[in-house]
Amino acid sequence: MGGLLKKLFGFGNSQQKAVQAAPTSVPNQDEEQEGFFSLEQQQLLVAQIQKQTQRKAIRIHATKAVSPQALTTSKFGGIPYWNPAEPYPTDGGGNPCILLAQFDCQQLPPLEGFPRTGLLQFFVSNDGDYGLDFDNQMSQENWRVVYHPAVDESITQAMVKELQLPTTSSEHDLELPFTGEFHLEFELVDTWLGPCSHDDFQQELQKAIVATGFSQPPEGTSLYDIFCEDIYNQMADWNEGHWLGGYPCFTQDDPRFSRSDYAACTNLLFQMDSGGEANAEILWGDTGVGNFLIAPEDLLQLDFSRVLYNWDCL
Repeated sequence: MGGLLKKLFGFGNSQQKAVQAAPTSVPNQDEEQEGFFSLEQQQLLVAQIQKQTQRKAIRIHATKAVSPQALTTSKFGGIPYWNPAEPYPTDGGGNPCILLAQFDCQQLPPLEGFPRTGLLQFFVSNDGDYGLDFDNQMSQENWRVVYHPAVDESITQAMVKELQLPTTSSEHDLELPFTGEFHLEFELVDTWLGPCSHDDFQQELQKAIVATGFSQPPEGTSLYDIFCEDIYNQMADWNEGHWLGGYPCFTQDDPRFSRSDYAACTNLLFQMDSGGEANAEILWGDTGVGNFLIAPEDLLQLDFSRVLYNWDCL
């Protein structure tokens, strides 16, 4: 997607680059125009939105593992690190949850607000809805975020196997976004707010219009009428993929505007997107996306009890 903007602004698939500011002169009426603003004006608006919303985030590159991953390493799926002496996460029916993702924080590029040590884990129930209660998306009854401040090196994979936990590599009837395990690599990059978070993006767009001195579009003008299709799609691409930090992507609506207690979860904690080749696919329903969001103060306190979990699909 976004072929035009990719040609104009040099965006790549693995790491987007900031838009270079175009000349500040306003195009005359004879120049080509797609949407309410000319292409040059759209370029300036995109650059201004990037300036306003730029933040560092960790892009996750996931590849299907050809062999079992180490017990304490960062991975999607597989056998979780767990102390057998501690109660293991279960769903409302008492069934063991399954490891969705695990991050060794020492393996991550330093990211402001994120822990530098310990192990961060995400568990979900094998219930067809990936553990999500759509009526209360902060209820961790059927999913769990667990943080281990330190790892006990005496715990071995053999000890965890004795717990007979279901995993994404088990021969069980799984209703999860993927099977097997994924090896992870990390990249610290700049990212920006895209139009998936519609209300937040509209606010930033209004600020960008004021900052650039352009005329306000008529009330009710949609984003599709303001930007040409290629530029809109490229901005939407900013937040797609697997991430720690940054901004979330939604296939449907941003749930944070549906309830007041969700609104505080302004920071993306972790996002896992659909994608991949045959036999190495991750699919949230019909090519959807799953994400976990948290209030910045809770993240700083390493309090993962009030996380907002969402997944949606086409």
